[in-house]
Amino acid sequence: MLNELSYTKLKLLFINVFAILHSATYLNVYRLYADLKNVKAGVDGSNEEIWIREIFTFLISGLIVVRFFLCFVGLASNIVAINIYSDQHNHLATLVTFNEESHSLGPDSVDEVELANQNFYVS
Repeated sequence: MLNELSYTKLKLLFINVFAILHSATYLNVYRLYADLKNVKAGVDGSNEEIWIREIFTFLISGLIVVRFFLCFVGLASNIVAINIYSDQHNHLATLVTFNEESHSLGPDSVDEVELANQNFYVS
C-alpha cells in the first residue's frame, strides 16, 4: 500500500496524524486545570484594581476553555478526514481494478458477456 501512495497523499496523511497528536496534547484535563490555576495566580499577582483582575481572569480563562474545545473539534475533524480519505482511496482502487479488468477483456469476450447477459434476462 505504501508503494501506491503518492508524495502528496503521504504528506496529507502525515499532516493529519501530526495535527491529531498536537490536538491530543491540549486535551489533557490536568493541563487545562494547571493553565486555569496559573491564570488566577498571574492576574492576582498584578497590582490592578479587583474588577480589572476579575475581568482579565474571566476573559483569559474563557480563551483557555475555548482552546480546549477547539482542539477537541480539530481532533475529531482530523480523524474523520483520515476515515474519508481511506474510503475514497479504497473506492478509487476498486475502480482502477475494475477498469484494468475491463480493458483486459478482448472485444470478442465483451460481446460474449453482453450476449450472455441478454440471454440471462430473456430466459
